[in-house]
Amino acid sequence: MDPIKLTFLALLLQILYLFVPGYLIVRIFRFNRNVFLFSFANSLLFLVFSQIPFRLIGGSVLSWLVFIHGLILVGALITLHNHIKQGRCPHAGYRPWNSTKFRGSLILITGFTVYHSIVGPYTEIPSDYWEHLARVNEILHGLKESTLMWEKASLQRLVFEPDYYYFFLALLAYVLGTTTLAITPTVTLVNSLIFLVTVFLFTIRLLRDFQFSPNMKVIAGLLASALIVVTFGTATFSYIRYYAFFPTIVAFPLMYLSIVIVLDYLEIEKLSVPRLALLLPLLAGIALIHVQEALFACILIVGTSFIRFIRTFSSYSHFTHRQLVRSRSLAGILLAASLLAVLLILLLAEPSPIGPSPHIKAFTTFFSQSIVMHIATPSFRFWDTLGFFGLLAYLLFVIRWKEFSQIDFVVFGMISPLFTHLNPFYTHLFFHLAAPSTLWRTSYLVPTSIAVAVFITVTLNERINKELHRTRNTASLLLCILALTIAIWPIKTGELFNRTSRAPSLISVGPRSGAGLWNDLIDEVSRLNQTRKVKGIVTDTVTQFVLDAAVFGKTPKRDSLQYFPASNSNYQGDLLFSDFSQHLLIVNLRDGDVTESARFAGHWPKDVLSTSKLYPPDILAFSLANPEKFIPIWKKDSIFIFLIQPPLN
Repeated sequence: MDPIKLTFLALLLQILYLFVPGYLIVRIFRFNRNVFLFSFANSLLFLVFSQIPFRLIGGSVLSWLVFIHGLILVGALITLHNHIKQGRCPHAGYRPWNSTKFRGSLILITGFTVYHSIVGPYTEIPSDYWEHLARVNEILHGLKESTLMWEKASLQRLVFEPDYYYFFLALLAYVLGTTTLAITPTVTLVNSLIFLVTVFLFTIRLLRDFQFSPNMKVIAGLLASALIVVTFGTATFSYIRYYAFFPTIVAFPLMYLSIVIVLDYLEIEKLSVPRLALLLPLLAGIALIHVQEALFACILIVGTSFIRFIRTFSSYSHFTHRQLVRSRSLAGILLAASLLAVLLILLLAEPSPIGPSPHIKAFTTFFSQSIVMHIATPSFRFWDTLGFFGLLAYLLFVIRWKEFSQIDFVVFGMISPLFTHLNPFYTHLFFHLAAPSTLWRTSYLVPTSIAVAVFITVTLNERINKELHRTRNTASLLLCILALTIAIWPIKTGELFNRTSRAPSLISVGPRSGAGLWNDLIDEVSRLNQTRKVKGIVTDTVTQFVLDAAVFGKTPKRDSLQYFPASNSNYQGDLLFSDFSQHLLIVNLRDGDVTESARFAGHWPKDVLSTSKLYPPDILAFSLANPEKFIPIWKKDSIFIFLIQPPLN
């Protein structure tokens, strides 16, 4: 299919299924607030929850598609009927394109789309992208081979081994008749835009009670979104680049929506109490998409609610009686629910084994040397996530405490490490739920980008309104800009490098370190697999990693030892006399570049793309000297493919 046509169709289908069903629900139930977030969330949850009964009975994907399109049609008819019945729409005079939020969103979407079209998706080898690609391709292979039938699955599997988002991507590739690699640019663009628009709107929502003009609030939202791109992430990896293909990036907007629901309940008296019940299906849906963000949402809901509860005592006069009642009753409910959750976790879940790990720091208590407690290592991934920009955010947070104290979400987010990964009681509970290596990820809850954006906006607003001395105001802005530049710049002196700069992942991976490096090899092996039904491949560790993910839909092992170099000492006799019939011998001597991420992030060896050194030095001479055993079928730019014949007698 023509690339432009493919991009257009992939974009159209994603917009259609990720927004239209949810928007119809919004219109039917008259959700007049947070339309964008509710439209996306409802659509995604609709696609997830509707699959469960069909998967339980082992039904067909086609019957599910008929079912959901039937519901979408019914929703469209109900919406149309309501519109006709009402005559004139109550919001007929409202033109969203004239609003500052719409124009701000358009600026954001346009700017990032241009950027993404230049740099392309982040597909660096061997990043986690390839592992997620493998999961999508595994489902895609299943769709092609099972005549669109689901295997009957237990409810336990559907809950604890969810693959709903991967299924959506696989179905998208299947419908378009293309590969998962081919739709990656469009998928990552759409996911990134949804995430950024969510941050933009969420920031504006946080400033609801600030005496800012609509334009100033839009500036704050745009600043937060821009800072998210260049600062949010860990080590050298920008979150919006590294995770753009993963379920986590579509779960984050739902997490933000859960906070918005709580804030609306606490602040907007006309909203009914049942609106809060929307949290239950929302949290369940987040867990089915990516459970990590469900945990994040629970932490933020509890933390934000308790900050508001505390503030009702210190700023009693700022709240109405109804707001006070809601805040204190919600805090009581959440406290009871939290205690119950803690009890159930301790009683029902077994703790993960805790061995030596760079992610965990152990220490003994003051009272007893026999009691060992753990926290996330502050100098490892927590620092990689916080970085110099995070230190700047904390400094500005203290300087502007008067303004920040009014934003409960930001207050809790900034102090959240004390209650999560730096809290031994939390870590003890966490080890009952997940591996210690993921403990640090609550570092993502610190809203450094939003905090800096609010600081800049408040300072600009004061300058405009002449509420602050000009010299002090200018100095604050210059200090902020200077510190921001230092924080995001990949400063390098010898072997010293600012490893918290996300710059290495913000540039294009290019043709020498991403999918483009071996794209021709991937295409050729895919073609051979379709025509010859390849049983397997004999190649090096890294090439196997990529081909397993991109062609065979097998979850690769980044640190595994494949045939080469594991069998370099005895490969000749093994290949000649063992049964490797219908296997491909792939000799990949096309090395990739050493990237800054590979050099400084510590996520994989810096020379991981030097595949040529993984083979025996005489591998090509040996293969060409035995043409009856190894039939050359393809070669290009230092990559050679041989078809292995049955073993010699």
